[in-house]
Amino acid sequence: MINGSFDLPYGVHPAHDNIFTAHGWSPWWSDRKWPDQDQNVNRPIATPEYKAITLLDDAQRVLDGDSCQCLFVFGKLMQAGVFQRVPVAAGKRCTFGVAFETWCSQSDNPRVSDAELYLRVGIDKRGGTDWEADSIVWGNWVRGAPEYARTAISAVAECDEVTLWIHAWNKWAVRHNDCYLDAATFEVEGEQPPPPPPEPGDVLRVEVSGTLHIVNDSPGLLAKIRALLMGGV
Repeated sequence: MINGSFDLPYGVHPAHDNIFTAHGWSPWWSDRKWPDQDQNVNRPIATPEYKAITLLDDAQRVLDGDSCQCLFVFGKLMQAGVFQRVPVAAGKRCTFGVAFETWCSQSDNPRVSDAELYLRVGIDKRGGTDWEADSIVWGNWVRGAPEYARTAISAVAECDEVTLWIHAWNKWAVRHNDCYLDAATFEVEGEQPPPPPPEPGDVLRVEVSGTLHIVNDSPGLLAKIRALLMGGV
């Protein structure tokens, strides 16, 4: 998997100048409502905007690396996400997971998420690019919250490539409908797993004013920062 931390640079969609996705990932969206979404015809489904949220934009949103992926609509409904095709040996069991949090609310406070926005992850065992394919093994829906939570799914590859899917939708067309993605992981049975991503809550907040000030820390992160600043590894 490429760029599980959804880091910069981001590329712009050739047909939409408000869709920017992290390198390695592709956007997808549907113009049809999910069955559990508000079916009122006066509340349309829309193509979401996609953008990067960097440490300088909002450090609390970034769980891993220098940025996270955000997709959102304002006062509308969406059914959308991102996907990535990954090479893998047929017959191998794969596990894909991601951390996400939401700002889904009528409130303009970005730390409030009291409306319903759901997310699930999936693996297409045959490496397809149709989010409705029968070959996708989907995980359970998880309701978003203003703090990061992880969700994951496992499947056995049926060919030499699988597709990793992230699928999100909001139930009501509230004012803010923002979904943030970070710290995705992909593991293949029998292969050495990569270092684990930060756990939800392991967030380093910084203030940049010419000098680096550590505002808060979680176990291990401060030691790593100090080592880097001292020229260590």
